[in-house]
Amino acid sequence: MTLSMMTPSITSKARPSTGSGRRPVWGSLRLLFATAAPQLAAGTALAALGAGASIGLMGLAGWFLVMCAMPPAAFNFYPPSGGVRALALTRIAAGYGQRRANHAAALRWLLALRARLFSDASRLRLPELRAFAAGDLVDRVMADAETLAGFVPATLAPTVSALAAGAATVLLLAVVVPSAAPVFALGAALTVAAAALTARSPQRVAKVAAARAAARDLLVTTAAAAPELACLAALDQVGAQIIDRLGELRARRRRADRRAALAHSGAEVIRAATLLAITLLTLSAKPTPAVAALVVFAVAAALDACDPLPAALRHAIQAVIAARRLAALTTPADPLGGGCTPLRLRAGGLDVRIHHPAVRYPTRTVTPDLDLALPAGTVLVLSGPSGSGKTTILRALAGELPTEGGQLLVGGVPPAHHPAGQVVLVDHDDVVFAGTLADNLRLADPTLTHQRIGALLAAVGLLPAPPGELGPDTLIGPGARVLSGGEQRRVCLARALAARPALLLLDEPTEGLDTTAAHHALGAITRLLPEATVILAVHDRHHDQLPWPTGHHLSLTVDQRSTPTPAADHPMPRGATTNGGHP
Repeated sequence: MTLSMMTPSITSKARPSTGSGRRPVWGSLRLLFATAAPQLAAGTALAALGAGASIGLMGLAGWFLVMCAMPPAAFNFYPPSGGVRALALTRIAAGYGQRRANHAAALRWLLALRARLFSDASRLRLPELRAFAAGDLVDRVMADAETLAGFVPATLAPTVSALAAGAATVLLLAVVVPSAAPVFALGAALTVAAAALTARSPQRVAKVAAARAAARDLLVTTAAAAPELACLAALDQVGAQIIDRLGELRARRRRADRRAALAHSGAEVIRAATLLAITLLTLSAKPTPAVAALVVFAVAAALDACDPLPAALRHAIQAVIAARRLAALTTPADPLGGGCTPLRLRAGGLDVRIHHPAVRYPTRTVTPDLDLALPAGTVLVLSGPSGSGKTTILRALAGELPTEGGQLLVGGVPPAHHPAGQVVLVDHDDVVFAGTLADNLRLADPTLTHQRIGALLAAVGLLPAPPGELGPDTLIGPGARVLSGGEQRRVCLARALAARPALLLLDEPTEGLDTTAAHHALGAITRLLPEATVILAVHDRHHDQLPWPTGHHLSLTVDQRSTPTPAADHPMPRGATTNGGHP
């Protein structure tokens, strides 16, 4: 292994586009058809049947009433009376059936959407995933997914009903009063146009969604930090911020409600004018009173079916915005290492080759002039002060940060070629999830037995513990507050050991541990993964906590005279140099 000591260069780079928003609506609709096609077809058919039954019921009822009011004649009222009852029952049954079918389709779609979202989000590069605040991520998975799934009952069903009612009415008018058919079509079109003119623009809908996400993020963050905020007497201040965010959201929604009311009023005026015009045209055609009543009542029913269209259009716009927001969680079009074929899992360790790699952050490229070759099965300790590049190297080796130029190979190939579990990074702020300790370890290997979990916890020094304190079935809870910082570090280490990686990367693994606990926990690596390649990043002051001799250390130093790039999100000081021995 050779080490060259030169100054790295830092250049600004624009964040690459992921291209994840391509045709998000059509992709979501394809998922709908794939998961709920039978329910969707049944709901559509029943919606059309219900609309036809409503028009038939109103028309027949109008005809029947006029016929009953006419002078006595030979009139058998039993058939139309039975028809009214049959159409009324059909309307009720079809309405109930289409609601059940459409909500079943929506729930199936929602389930598939959330499953796909979690799957896609798990394949995002960590820099992209970390770009989402916790509350924003929850808002997208919960509120946006529900908005999109509501497209079926809130938009699709009313639209199908209105189209079926309109088609049946146009056909009826074309037969009885041909001159009224285009008037009805024009009135229906103007109703939709009025809704479109007063509906919220996509920009306004996006602003409402952003305000909702901001409020939810503040609520989630405050709930997670409530004990600390209480200790700092800052709950009142944060509570005022939450009230301000919620007030802004309510104000935006009130403005949207006023526009919706305006759209509804305009549609009502247009429908009334259309009905009046068709009534006059029908009377001018001089049909029988019963036929005239049939036409007018049928047109009134058809126009009533158009009443939900403004709300359906507004929800359609909301669904489109929700689909675009959810598309940000899908797998990037140009993933890290895109176009490569994943390798099969391999036993033993992986050799590492680093030759002047240019590691790309979202707004800059960091190029440590580092040249080293690490044989498989070797333990290497990277030490140095904060900002010396330790974490950058680990994240690049884990495939979290892309590289441009130079060479950074793991097992002879770029890190992105390796499947999940072969290269594992335990970050300095790795998450311990709510649930039990066993649940956390089974994230790495779902087949772990209770006995194996206990052995892993014992290997890192968490067991044996006093009765009632820690064990595989210990509930951790939100934020892992029942565990100390050192215990959380050891849980993360045990989870990484459970994955049995060929390359294990550890960032500040001894933070929060005393020397004895650190020796015990890190010693588990060589006991359980004797053939794995291990690279650790630690501060200089923690050298005595490592169970490996100093010959395994590589020291990274920083020239404190340099300054970071002002526009950088993750500042890396200029003038980093490398020196040290080889393992």
